[in-house]
Amino acid sequence: MGAVLLVAFVGMYNYAITQSFQSTDDAFIEGNVTDLAPKIAGRVDRVLIDHNQVVKKSDLLVTIDPRDYDATL
Repeated sequence: MGAVLLVAFVGMYNYAITQSFQSTDDAFIEGNVTDLAPKIAGRVDRVLIDHNQVVKKSDLLVTIDPRDYDATL
């Protein structure tokens, strides 16, 4: 009798815990992808935005390290 109650309790506990999680083997997400390209080549010096920050056209997103560009001049 005790084993049946233990199995029932473990089953109810497992069911209650797993109800707050979603899982799938075939997941797709929807999102927007925007390609970015600098006008000159170089290493990124500073990133001026945070994750999921709303940006507008012509906002400065990153600064490029000017040392390579200055060396070629």
